[in-house]
Amino acid sequence: MPPKLEIIITNSTDGIFYPGQEVIGDVIVTLRKSYNVSKLKLTIIGVGKAKWYERQGRGSIAYKGKERYLYSELVLFQADEKYKEVPTGTYSHGFACVLPDTLPASFEGKRGHVRYWLKATLERPWRQSKIYSLNFQLVRQLDLNNEILMPVRSELTKSLGYWPCVPSGVLYASVELPTSGFVPGQFIPAVIQVNNKGGNKITQIVTMLVQKISYNARRPKVHQKVKRVVVCKSVTPEITLPEGGVLAAENLQVPWVLPTSSYSRVVEIGYELVVEFEIDTCFFNANQSVRVPVVIGVIPARDADTVENNALRVWTRFAWAKAANRVLLPTGRCRRSRMRIKVEVILTSGSDGVFYPGQEVIGEVIVGLTKTIKVSRVKLVICGLGLTEWSEVDGRSARFLTLEQFFFQANDTSSSITYNGKERYMCSELVLCQPNDFMTAGGYSYGFACPLPVTLPASFEGNDGSIRYSLTAILERPWKRSKSHSLDFQVTRQLSLNDDQLVPLKANYTKTLGCWPCLANGSLSMSVQLPTNGYVPGQIIPAQIIVSSRRNIKIRKVITTLRQQTTYSAHTPKRRQRIESTIICQNVSPGITLPEGGVLAEDNLQVPCMLPSTSSNHSKLIKVAYELRVTMEIDSYFLQNPGITLTIPILIGTLTERDAADLSDNESVHVWSLKSENSKEDLHY
Repeated sequence: MPPKLEIIITNSTDGIFYPGQEVIGDVIVTLRKSYNVSKLKLTIIGVGKAKWYERQGRGSIAYKGKERYLYSELVLFQADEKYKEVPTGTYSHGFACVLPDTLPASFEGKRGHVRYWLKATLERPWRQSKIYSLNFQLVRQLDLNNEILMPVRSELTKSLGYWPCVPSGVLYASVELPTSGFVPGQFIPAVIQVNNKGGNKITQIVTMLVQKISYNARRPKVHQKVKRVVVCKSVTPEITLPEGGVLAAENLQVPWVLPTSSYSRVVEIGYELVVEFEIDTCFFNANQSVRVPVVIGVIPARDADTVENNALRVWTRFAWAKAANRVLLPTGRCRRSRMRIKVEVILTSGSDGVFYPGQEVIGEVIVGLTKTIKVSRVKLVICGLGLTEWSEVDGRSARFLTLEQFFFQANDTSSSITYNGKERYMCSELVLCQPNDFMTAGGYSYGFACPLPVTLPASFEGNDGSIRYSLTAILERPWKRSKSHSLDFQVTRQLSLNDDQLVPLKANYTKTLGCWPCLANGSLSMSVQLPTNGYVPGQIIPAQIIVSSRRNIKIRKVITTLRQQTTYSAHTPKRRQRIESTIICQNVSPGITLPEGGVLAEDNLQVPCMLPSTSSNHSKLIKVAYELRVTMEIDSYFLQNPGITLTIPILIGTLTERDAADLSDNESVHVWSLKSENSKEDLHY
């Protein structure tokens, strides 16, 4: 009869655990006769995987992603020699471990999953090992008291019909929520405002809570697959909107769903409230929708004093060494057992591994030894490094190509230049222990504390560069390979707008229309005004757009865009810069017919959550800046590029400025006037 192996969890009847909770159980081995046993071990594993296929050409390509959250081994029994004969009987081996607080919740999806399980392995000489696995679930309780919740508002402006041929009016809609966080059982009070300029009949308004599941892959390249599932919805009956506005409120109850999760890089879960307007018209672009992101938690927002504040607990291999004393199999001196050295870094300060410049990094370095070894020293290295790298085509080598090079060496990488940049912000080494002698088997703990310099730049991850910080614990042995463990942490800078000089801004632009000087068709002037040049995420940028003209002009659309300008610098093989422009958010206003004279419009653009602006005083390699770009497209056959673009630099911070009423009346207004030769566009045939 083969041996029987079983795992029993004693502190949970349904196999459900929470991060930070202890998993306690027993491994039961039943032998019907005596067996030769080499080793009995228990492994706890947590893995997240994602996989899906997409069509590419005539075939398909498979995208895969994998991330390991938890993996450790506990040797419950080790034979003195190669094997040991164990008599008939039933043996129980206890174990206990503490789950880390940063583990993501269990998840099962069509294209990915997050799973946790225990695996017991009984190894026998010259025989196949006996394996028994037991799955368990991990549930995260997202506390809304620990989240930054604020009222949210999303707007929509859409021109219906085939403008400018067959215009059918303009629809203005907005959705407003009193807060962005809810729990199952609560109602989402959505305030819907609609302003119909065309008199179209809205057949129904559908309010939906949509679950967004994002699967991330890293092979063969970084790719993301987003699946949207409607969790619940509410349908409002048909409404005839006259030319004017209407205000409605819709209460949507949140069902029992998984909370918002962002602890896994492979599978992410988010939610959004979608309000869809179905309009009775023959045009294909009639149905419009407004999306508002929301957070679904487990514990509702309440007084923070009533929430239990659990300290950060990290499961280490040293905790396994304490549980190993519960093994009931006979053990003796391990003469030929496999030596194991475990080194781990644990942070006891900082929230989720996030620190601020000037803050102190406090933690411990845990060393676990299964046998006596000779150690030179144990040290800790804290490092902050900035790197940039990108490739560009060498224009000098690409100028002169032979016919053979043109056809057969078009993809030759030797004609490109790779630019690199490197900057070190901090590098400190702390010797925790220097015995230069033998260290006996057991667990050792070494505490450390390191203050961060106040001039450190914030952590950053981009396409062509990064700024990273890490802690590395190294155990050095003479004539042996060193054992090390690295732990990354984030540095965040708080940019207060009160420390910067904020002023109102104004930008002007003038363009001459027609075939000047033969056939003049008038001129068009546009100016954009901002009450201040500093904003924080969540605030509204009120851009006042003033347009004046001497002729009747049709404006196709006005696009207001908030762009992030990331500047990467390199030093080798020569100094060079690369600017990456990314659209953060934008508003598109419909076209209007501009009569002779002027018109005043206001476009409100809400700043989303993003990185604050950085200064070159902190990092010389990577600089993040923002600009507000207003583009107006004109319907004119005289212009090859019928558009006017104004760009205004702005500052994005984290702490709001003082009240606008505190601004003095005599503060100057900085004006960017494009009065160079490009300020007027004269077209000649």
